[in-house]
This record gives sequence, C-alpha cells and structure tokens, in this order.
Amino acid sequence: MRSDDVVAGLGPDLRYGAAQTGADDDGVVLVRVAADGAVLAVEISRRWGERLRGVDALAAAVLAAYRQALLKRMAARLVNDPAAADPPERPGVDDPGWLQGVREALDRAHRQLT
Repeated sequence: MRSDDVVAGLGPDLRYGAAQTGADDDGVVLVRVAADGAVLAVEISRRWGERLRGVDALAAAVLAAYRQALLKRMAARLVNDPAAADPPERPGVDDPGWLQGVREALDRAHRQLT
C-alpha cells in the first residue's frame, strides 16, 4: 500500500495551506489539489482496466477523486478560517450592476450564436 493511499483515506490534512488528496471509491485514481484548488497531480493505477469498465468509468473515477479532494480542501479551509463558511453577499435582482452583468452575458451569447 502506498503512503498516498493511506493519506487519502484519513481525511483532510488540516494544516494551513496543505494540499489535499482524494481517491475514487475503487482506489484506482488519486487526485491531489493545492490549497487554492489547483490540480497538482492525477495518478491512475496501471490496473484501472481490471477494476473499471471502459473510459467512461475512468472519467467518472477521476471526477470522484477530484470531488473528494475538493471536499477535503473545503473542510480544511473551514477549520483554518471559519469565516470562509459565510458565502459572499450576492446582489439582488434589482441591483443595477447585476442587471448590467446579465445583459452583457446575454449579448455575448447572442453574438456568439449569430
């Protein structure tokens, strides 16, 4: 058993700024993310074909491992900065800035479609 396999099963590394490792349910894929969420590494077992059926299953395993790493990142972030749990205040639908942003996004989409 590799040390990364053990780390992936232990939960988040709660040290400030620590990278987090996630694994899929079958232990075929490991994904390591930095404290800022950037992907540092993706490891796929050479025997993935024996445990997963097809490329679609491999893609799902990669996403599952990535999701687990991000959840661990979120947990570590909340432990180190409880204020991170409070979502930023979003503007209301009557906010002129919000309306302008929606108009601009719709205009860009319209230009791309035409």
